[in-house]
Amino acid sequence: MVTRRPLRPYSDTFAYEPTTARERAAAGIVGAALVAGLLLVIPFARVQTGPVPGFVAMIEAIVVITTLFTASLLYAQFRMRRHAPLAVLASGYALLGSFHALFLVTFPGAFAPNGLFGSGPQTAAWLGTASQFGFVAIVVAYAYLERSQARSARWKAGVTARICAAAVAYVMLTAFLAVVGQRFLPAVVLASGGFGPLTLFGLLPAMGVLPVVAAFVVFRACGTMRRAPLWLGVVLLTTALQVLADVLGGGRYTIGWYVAQLYLAVGSMLFFCVMLSLLSSILRKAAQNGERTRALAEIVALGSDTVDRNTAMLARTARDLHFDWAFLAQVDGGWITLEGCAGEAPYPAGYCAPLAGDWVLEALGRGELSSFDSDELPWCDDAIALGSAWSTAVAVPIYINESLYGFAGFANERRREAPLSDADRTILKLVGALAGATVQRTRQQARLDELAFFDSLTRLPNRVLLNDRLKCLVAEGERYKRDFAVHFLDLDGFKDVNDTYGHAAGDAVLIEVARRLQAVVRESDTVSRLGGDEFVVVQSQVSDPKDVDRLAARLRVAFDEPVAFGKESVTIGTSIGTSRFPGDGRDVQALLVRADQQLYRAKERARREPLAPSVAFLRQKP
Repeated sequence: MVTRRPLRPYSDTFAYEPTTARERAAAGIVGAALVAGLLLVIPFARVQTGPVPGFVAMIEAIVVITTLFTASLLYAQFRMRRHAPLAVLASGYALLGSFHALFLVTFPGAFAPNGLFGSGPQTAAWLGTASQFGFVAIVVAYAYLERSQARSARWKAGVTARICAAAVAYVMLTAFLAVVGQRFLPAVVLASGGFGPLTLFGLLPAMGVLPVVAAFVVFRACGTMRRAPLWLGVVLLTTALQVLADVLGGGRYTIGWYVAQLYLAVGSMLFFCVMLSLLSSILRKAAQNGERTRALAEIVALGSDTVDRNTAMLARTARDLHFDWAFLAQVDGGWITLEGCAGEAPYPAGYCAPLAGDWVLEALGRGELSSFDSDELPWCDDAIALGSAWSTAVAVPIYINESLYGFAGFANERRREAPLSDADRTILKLVGALAGATVQRTRQQARLDELAFFDSLTRLPNRVLLNDRLKCLVAEGERYKRDFAVHFLDLDGFKDVNDTYGHAAGDAVLIEVARRLQAVVRESDTVSRLGGDEFVVVQSQVSDPKDVDRLAARLRVAFDEPVAFGKESVTIGTSIGTSRFPGDGRDVQALLVRADQQLYRAKERARREPLAPSVAFLRQKP
């Protein structure tokens, strides 16, 4: 069973390349040159030169080849872009090519004295006239379809199919009448080669006016800012000039008539060249999109699971899209902070700068790419520091949990001449999404690490992290013969705080105790909370045994001041047990057990002796 590949739906977007000012000027120059050429021919338009069938055959062959190739190029673009007006225009050029092929074989003297297929002297003239009317009608239908972009895809498909079917029927009916029913048709060309009244006062004026009207309709519907409509209008105006040259010549085989044939060839070749240019542009864009796709795959392959890989991804994107620098910036209030920089950025990571105004946040808040082209970095007020470094910048907003986190920025020292393509914008949006995922993953990992290794109340290292640091100290002590000490602390009277004031007061006391212990020790030491009211202080690199007793004394003094919470304050004490490496143990468990035993003995001594004020639970007046 053979299944057909489903076609993509019809596109609602304009399917043509934009024109440049130079191209529009070139179209104007071509039109002016054609008008000037016709003006030069006017004095000699009616001069008879005699029949030159070879010249006519050559011109018609050029027209047939170029129009049929143009139709095939238009249909190929329709298959690629699924833009319905392209199929309609392709049918118009196919109609024109078919008529001119019949014109060629039925023209007297080209292949036979009176033409082939039993044609007569009027057949070729009627075929040429019918081709003009049919082509103009299809161009008007094309313009109408361009203006009907809001219609459904089903309606577009139906209209396109009807127009193409009508074009085929028109060619067949006209060919049949011109070849078979020529005796019933009025004379278009006289026996002398001149034009009859019907031609001079009816057909030729209509053939001259209708292309001008069609050109006006095309410009009105499509404008002159797109390549194909612009040149299609030029071709229609060339057709009008061709008819005018026919009128000036007054009949066949005059200089005006031959110039008209030349204009016919020029018009068909002109649009054929435009279609070739469009095809080359499409192929070039396809190649660029292929390169962009490969670059996109490589960027995704780089990943963004770490900050370093995220910076590598920004650097690769900046290189592929021809930016000088790339950076990741966090927006916080009215400031931005550069978190990562790639390329030869003039500012290091961590650089802070003020935003230029609320309009920057509004631009980023829309969730779309924001392109800035200015002599000063648009999101900063520091024009002196930043104005000379940046000229063009693109900001890709980054959202985390539906809130604006910042943006990925790409900048150039000089202005970019070419705008960003759709493929470039797709890559930038993907890079922004990946960068945002990196930041979110880093935050989540930091939160998981905090939950796994730190106490949620005091933010001190918990038992897991304490054991890890003690293992490291034991390994360093064994290798470098370094001593260290472990102080095990237990708060005296903490249960009374909870019972009297509640657990909120107990939490406030624990937080204040953690702060005081951290203030006493060195940065290289570790303060850990094991749970409840138990703390451990690891004193690293003990060079003098007396340093252990000095730190224990300082730890006790830290509890002399009352702990305030709300409108109350209490004074609590502590009991301390100490173990030393390597004298009291050569592994983590032995050191902790030894320190716990010393703590138990300290508590026993405290029960046998009167409590000192520093270790008693006393309620103080605030």
